[in-house]
Amino acid sequence: MAIYEPKTTMPAHPDLAREQITALQTHGSKQTRLALLSDSQPALTNPLLTCLICIHPYHAANVEGNIETPVMTACGHIFGNKCIKQWLEQDNGGSGKTCPMCRFELKYRECGCVIKAVPAFGTSPSPYLVNSDPSPKKSLTIHTDPTPPPRITASEIPLRCCRCEIRRVVSAEKERYDDLLFELYDDRAALMERISALKELAAHEVDGEETLLTQTQMQETRVQNQEALRLAEKELDGVDKEIEVAQELRDGLEVEKTKKMEELKARSGWFL
Repeated sequence: MAIYEPKTTMPAHPDLAREQITALQTHGSKQTRLALLSDSQPALTNPLLTCLICIHPYHAANVEGNIETPVMTACGHIFGNKCIKQWLEQDNGGSGKTCPMCRFELKYRECGCVIKAVPAFGTSPSPYLVNSDPSPKKSLTIHTDPTPPPRITASEIPLRCCRCEIRRVVSAEKERYDDLLFELYDDRAALMERISALKELAAHEVDGEETLLTQTQMQETRVQNQEALRLAEKELDGVDKEIEVAQELRDGLEVEKTKKMEELKARSGWFL
């Protein structure tokens, strides 16, 4: 597969080594390559070409062997992905979780989690036009770079990140089911006591010499007790089914949380 590059004279970049220029040309996005063709700004101060935290060009290995790609913060500034991640994870003299350039707070207002940076220009590995056949009659495939979401303002930042919000909702639902199960188990205990008393009553025949009840009244009482026992046992079965359903729904919350967390990995944007 042939790679066709436009015949454009590359301006001199004395602040970049040859291998750094090659890395930017080969792995950089369209915006990066266009910035490389411009000589309006030194390469080591241009955020389209260089991480302004470590002052090292993107896509080229530094002295430690690390290679960075450009990412954009929610306030619109561009840095190397590893540098900004390290910056946001450390305290920085009380200025942690803020943009190194404008001090915009890159954290959620309530949970305090970091608003992570996103790819600034995409990572298209194939520059310019690609065609397996050099014939001009053949169609060319143009590789375009996805654009990051628009920058945000402080008022647009949610209280919690998606992960913390999912945990909060699941925790609240678990608490609700726990309260429901507590009430159901109380109802079940009361029914068990009632059933035990009815069974004990049915096990003892009423002594005819010690009661003023007639045989007919005794029979009616026995029937009433049996009906009460039947209804109590039926109610107990219903409570047991409610307990089973509530327990299954509560247990399913953890599975649902895991599923939603996995879905977040496929999403893009600031608020994840």
